[in-house]
Amino acid sequence: MIVDTFGLTINGVADPGVVNQERIVIRPMRPINLGDYFLGVGFVQPDGSVLPIQNVVYWFPQAFADPNDWVFLFTGRGTNSRTVTSDGLNPALVYHWGRSTVLFSQPNVYPFIMQRGGVVVGHQIR
Repeated sequence: MIVDTFGLTINGVADPGVVNQERIVIRPMRPINLGDYFLGVGFVQPDGSVLPIQNVVYWFPQAFADPNDWVFLFTGRGTNSRTVTSDGLNPALVYHWGRSTVLFSQPNVYPFIMQRGGVVVGHQIR
């Protein structure tokens, strides 16, 4: 389990490498707006850091989540929904990345989460 310092815990990747079942399991640690977060994928390094894979980023839609919620991000196609966990005890926010292939078939590939903190906007040079 990897814990970040800004409100989310990545519990892990369930069913890695399994088409239409592979999913990242996430828990909010405090009330948050998921739209402030991006999930990336990278290769874990010997020092524990992650080297991001270019162009493999998911930006969560605007949605509020609480500490008792579960967030499931399936890597394949499907319909986003709000539901409850299979045991019926907790709210679940289910998202689908829409990718045509799995991402976690290699054991050294990990998900990581970034928080939107600031933006620099450029302009065209004419």
